[in-house]
Amino acid sequence: MTRTGPTVEHGSGESSGEEGAAQPPAVSHRTSHRALLRRCDAGAAGQLAAIVVPASRPAHNLTSAMELAVSVGAELVALCSGGTEATQVVEQARTMPGLRAAVVDLADGYKNDKLDEFETAHVLGAAPAYLGDLSLKRNLGLLLGAAAGWRSLLFLDDDIRDVEPMLVREAAAGLRHFDAVGMIARDFPDNSVVCHANRLAGGRQDVFVSGSALLVDSSRDVSFFPRIYNEDWFFLFDIVQRGALGATGYVRQLEFDPYANPRRAADEEFGDVLAEGHMALMHAGSVDEAKSPDFWAKFLEERGRFVKDIRRRLEANSGLNHAQAAAARCALRTADLTRSEIRPEYLADYVQHWRADLARWRRLRSRLVAGSSLADGLRALELMDRTKLLGGR
Repeated sequence: MTRTGPTVEHGSGESSGEEGAAQPPAVSHRTSHRALLRRCDAGAAGQLAAIVVPASRPAHNLTSAMELAVSVGAELVALCSGGTEATQVVEQARTMPGLRAAVVDLADGYKNDKLDEFETAHVLGAAPAYLGDLSLKRNLGLLLGAAAGWRSLLFLDDDIRDVEPMLVREAAAGLRHFDAVGMIARDFPDNSVVCHANRLAGGRQDVFVSGSALLVDSSRDVSFFPRIYNEDWFFLFDIVQRGALGATGYVRQLEFDPYANPRRAADEEFGDVLAEGHMALMHAGSVDEAKSPDFWAKFLEERGRFVKDIRRRLEANSGLNHAQAAAARCALRTADLTRSEIRPEYLADYVQHWRADLARWRRLRSRLVAGSSLADGLRALELMDRTKLLGGR
């Protein structure tokens, strides 16, 4: 895995994904957002304070994160639910000499009134069921990091591999200049179902920074992760807009079949439209139109053209695996049906709710960061009774 960061690219906003496409209008559905990233300088080394894993897979999937934590001297926070048994994570952590860890059991559906006030969480169609409690875990990680005063926190999903210690140190050093630094998962590519289908159909399809391998300074006044597909992009939008998102190096994501469940594409559509629309506006230099139903009406039409073009190319390419191409077309039909039911005013309303939630998040964060340790944060969030602390502090 190379440790050189992604370069800034220009003129990579093809709407069709095909070579030689004309420069698109500002409202275009782009296939690369690399021009919005800034490169971290290679060679500098910083200190990583903590790794937060929003765990949902069997405990052995945390081995890489545990080894990384020991290697770089960071504390590990494992937020466990779904397929992750907290007791098994504790057992595994005890086999790792030198590991400092907090294993938090969220399996029985942790609720906290302070975190249930977000208007965006109640927007119909915005929060697909398969996402589970991912945004909750990431928000808890931010709040715990703020309470502990961690100046460098790595969000690391439990399906990410090949994260080199030196790469992490370089990314941590980047926080001296950026509000967030990401490592891009390009093998297996971290994309939505629609974007995976674009790549399958022969289109140019890039990969952007995501929350799967992302460093932040949790002591800063940063945003939150709303409960929606692409929640990490919503966390990053303001950072991107002020030119404060860095990137360095690449990591590997475990492979999965994006077309196995056609419903996945439908569940992603609302969040994907919102996120890609915001990205299109940032390429144009202003996000003010995101509050306008007229903009979203235009972008929904553009999204429809984008998906239709992918389907056309899938049908025309006889060299593709027949079963895979058929599954991709089925997923695209499902996404297109969902898109046809999204009204422009729903998207504009979501933006208004999201902006109101940002103010709500900042008030919440200010109430919960009065402590000076991880334990203070765990107590403030009523998580201490759910947590097993391991290793010296």
